[in-house]
Amino acid sequence: RDLTPQLWLRSDVGVKTQYFGGKEVVKEWKDQSGFNNHFTQATGGFQPEYKYEMADTTNTENRHPFLSFDGADDFLSCSQNHFGNPVPARGLMGDHTVFYIAKTTDISISGDALLSINYETAASPKMKISLRPQDTNDNVFSDGVTESTSAGGTSMGLDSDITSGSVQINVRGHRVVDSTLTYFLNGSTSASNTQAAYSNPSFYGNTNAIHIAKESSNYGLFNVQEIIIFNSALSNAQAVTVMNYLNHKYNIY
Repeated sequence: RDLTPQLWLRSDVGVKTQYFGGKEVVKEWKDQSGFNNHFTQATGGFQPEYKYEMADTTNTENRHPFLSFDGADDFLSCSQNHFGNPVPARGLMGDHTVFYIAKTTDISISGDALLSINYETAASPKMKISLRPQDTNDNVFSDGVTESTSAGGTSMGLDSDITSGSVQINVRGHRVVDSTLTYFLNGSTSASNTQAAYSNPSFYGNTNAIHIAKESSNYGLFNVQEIIIFNSALSNAQAVTVMNYLNHKYNIY
């Protein structure tokens, strides 16, 4: 396994914008991996706003731009359902690793996906990174995968263990390999769940696109700066290498 991502979206490069409704909005977020997995939105009213210098109460040094999804109708979709190389017909692989720099702006909102695939098709295996209500006015990022319903429909998930962490800028990630889902946070392994009954799909297919800030007809309220997806399960050491890169760039931990 090398460190060649299948998808690399950066808010500081490859963002194509236009002005719509008095705002600078994003019509295309170009993939920097070289596999042309660009994310697009043709409808002006559904395009996320492009803003500058995201910060929060604990991280005031992160002054990088970000895409702001409004939670009402903004979303982007991958222009290639097959998700590019190395196996074009299969799309996102069952064993995969995702890293992301994102936060919500409202801890009272719940549900809806930061990243999702196959929620349009009931019988398909699914992957979703979303917000889950934990306590009153407090959400956590929730990472989940579901095998194909033809294989029993067993699901496997993990939640962030940081209270109110959804409103903070952190380096987050998840890895799926066989029957184990691992959650990464700020340079280390935060939690892991092995579920023997879970039958990991070999791949997610090429019927539906991967979405940002959308699952089926639901939309997520997120500020997003970077998303990196590997079509393989990285080792812990490799995961730390990627998280350290993100930390060096965004000065988070």
